Amino acid sequence: WEYSNIFNNLLDNIFITFKNYLKTIETNTSVLENLQLRNAWGAIYKDNDYTEKHNHTPFFYSFVYYLKVENNNSPIIFESDVTIPIKEDMLILFPSYLNHKVPKNKNTRIVISGNIL
Repeated sequence: WEYSNIFNNLLDNIFITFKNYLKTIETNTSVLENLQLRNAWGAIYKDNDYTEKHNHTPFFYSFVYYLKVENNNSPIIFESDVTIPIKEDMLILFPSYLNHKVPKNKNTRIVISGNIL
């Protein structure tokens, strides 16, 4: 259960960070009060693993948190070829409707991803 507590604490911190960010752009407090972390999962990507273009609808917001990133890892690429180089301990929050993908991985990366509704 120790690992579960660590995972839950990490998700709590991610959700708090997300809500604090959203307070800076959202004026409707009922939106903030009703948000829930709906699901989350971990993934380990190894050499040559990739993620095809996809989105996370019908959720409102999604995130990816990079637990471990080795050198020369592939970026995450959003619509219009917006490319974000990744690094360890990086959190990316984005609207769930945005298509995104990850090209073939060059090394190991470990991520936690999830959706907020």
